[in-house]
Amino acid sequence: MPKILGNALKKAREQKGISLRGIADSMKLNLRYLNALENEDFALIPGNFYIRYYIRSYLQAIGVDDAPFFNTYQDYLDSVLRQDSPSRPQEYYDKVKYAKFKRSKLVFWLVVVLAAVLIILFCLVTNPGVKKDLRGIGIGRTADSRSAGGMHV
Repeated sequence: MPKILGNALKKAREQKGISLRGIADSMKLNLRYLNALENEDFALIPGNFYIRYYIRSYLQAIGVDDAPFFNTYQDYLDSVLRQDSPSRPQEYYDKVKYAKFKRSKLVFWLVVVLAAVLIILFCLVTNPGVKKDLRGIGIGRTADSRSAGGMHV
């Protein structure tokens, strides 16, 4: 299949006498993405939004109005992206699933640790034997009992 969109981008760039490196520097984008645009190797670009965004930025970098370009090549771009899209969303959803799983695992363990700390604190506060032990080492005394030398009045 001919690279209609990629050839149009390359031709517009060459007519302006701008190198790919120059565009990459002005866009602050890796050169491989620009090569992917010109070669229509859209699998290297992480999603349809970025493909359109990079094309728009590419055109702005070479001084070409993007509206007529998209009006001309929109149907072609849509058809190419539909052909490329079946594998990409699944990879994306797998990554999102994994991130959610990782986050939920972290939340689970935080809840478990918090619950354990609360149970221990509850046991310490409600157990009278522990209160006596804690008072014996100076924890839980009131200001009056400290001033009286540790004797309860």
